Amino acid sequence: LAIFETDRDAETRLSAASLLKTLQTKKFVVLLVFFAQLYDRTDFCTKGLQKINSSADTNILLIEDLKEYLANFDFNKVVEYALKLAEKYQIEKFDVSTSSRARCLPKKMNSSVIMTSIGQNNANSVEDLQNLLRRTVGHIHDEINARFDKNQYEIFKLVSACVPSSQSFLEDSLVQEVSSAFGFKIKTAELDVFRGYIRRHQKSTNANLESLFDVFDIIDENVFPGLYQLYQTVITVPQTSCKVERLFSSVKRIKTRLRSKMTTLRLSSLSLLSFEKDLSKNLDKEQVLHVFKNMKNRRLL
Repeated sequence: LAIFETDRDAETRLSAASLLKTLQTKKFVVLLVFFAQLYDRTDFCTKGLQKINSSADTNILLIEDLKEYLANFDFNKVVEYALKLAEKYQIEKFDVSTSSRARCLPKKMNSSVIMTSIGQNNANSVEDLQNLLRRTVGHIHDEINARFDKNQYEIFKLVSACVPSSQSFLEDSLVQEVSSAFGFKIKTAELDVFRGYIRRHQKSTNANLESLFDVFDIIDENVFPGLYQLYQTVITVPQTSCKVERLFSSVKRIKTRLRSKMTTLRLSSLSLLSFEKDLSKNLDKEQVLHVFKNMKNRRLL
């Protein structure tokens, strides 16, 4: 930024000087430390939730841990550490000096009541900044509570009985409860036989079952009709929305500004190949070419 202050372009010099002044304030250092700590914890939780083989029990523990962290966030420790950093780098100003001219509401809003505002805040001291940070953390905590209520965990706890990596895998009471929740019943004998079937399958193949799909693949519909129906239903219940978000991200990479005229069918096909890349990598290319060759003649533009 100090180099940009000597740039030939006047706008670049002005922007660099303004940003440099903002960085050299205690207010910026406090915000930097605050968001760095907040990002570290939320990023750890997010990465844990995005793991493909994560169980419902693990997801619930991660969310509850994040809630507890936000509820007991130590603002004094953040401010104390930030002020030590500011002292170390000889930063004395609290904030960039601004105009002292009072801001007035337009006349047409004289009869209005202002409930909230966005933009410039009134944090003119460390205490004001702490109050602002408390409101920020409180808002995040309320949002997480609204999205992940304890009552909503029950279905995921039940579904965890179908996940091989879960400690409650194939527990009789949980399996019966989750099957009842979806409107059908599994016989105890069927469940007992299936447990033995899984043990023999793992010994014969020397492969551990890691996901719902691994279990579903070895279920014979004719032998275990209740469990087949249960897993068919449970697979449709996502642990998180991460997969959907990844699909949207892949669509953004495929349909760029230079591909704005791409048809919906082509976009859908390319998105499917991108999202199911593990399957598309294992496709038999010779078979694909054979199918394409036998299709009707096409006109090349």
